[in-house]
Formats: sequence, C-alpha cells, structure tokens
Amino acid sequence: LDTLAPDLVVIATGTNADTGYAGELEALIDAVRARSGADIAVWLPYINSSFTLEEAAEGRAVAEARQCRLVDAAAVLGVPPTVDGAHPARWARPWPGPMPQPSCPVIRWPRRP
Repeated sequence: LDTLAPDLVVIATGTNADTGYAGELEALIDAVRARSGADIAVWLPYINSSFTLEEAAEGRAVAEARQCRLVDAAAVLGVPPTVDGAHPARWARPWPGPMPQPSCPVIRWPRRP
C-alpha cells in the first residue's frame, strides 16, 4: 500500500470466516488504515451456506461504524443458486433469467468527516 498510494482500497472478503466475521473485518480495516490514508470499500459476499444473514448484518454495521464504503452483494444477490451451497452456479434455474453479475451491486458512500 505504501508504494501504490491508492485512493481506494477494496476489502473483498470471502465467506469462510474462522473466528467471527465482524472481528476479522475490523482487523482488516485497521490493517489498511495503519498503512494508507485511502478510502476503504468493503465488499460483502452473497449469502450462502457459510456466510449468513447475521454475518452480512455484522459486516454492514462494521462498515458503517468504520465509515467505509459498502459494496453489498448480500443485499443485491441474496442467496444465488449454487452447485454446493457456496459457489455460484450459472446453469441453475431457480433464478429467473440470466444469473446477475455481481460487478457493481449497491454501493453506499458515507460522508467522511
């Protein structure tokens, strides 16, 4: 981060939090802030067998409390069809129409002090 000097750092988490999603997300945000003055955007994954609605709510709360931007795939995609409970399946058909691409879901831009 020191070498790149980015304007924005995206923390894109997966769905396998070992010790608690909110705590891991807070630690990631702290690590980025210790090394950069860049704005931070948190990417919340979609809901699946290993990332719950509760964890998504915790992630939203952490992003808001830490004044991070939020890319909320959980809100946009909910629980997409999967092949194994976690990995998206394009060919599954419970989804009406083509599978949406999570390239730019809801983005919230909090005001920085």
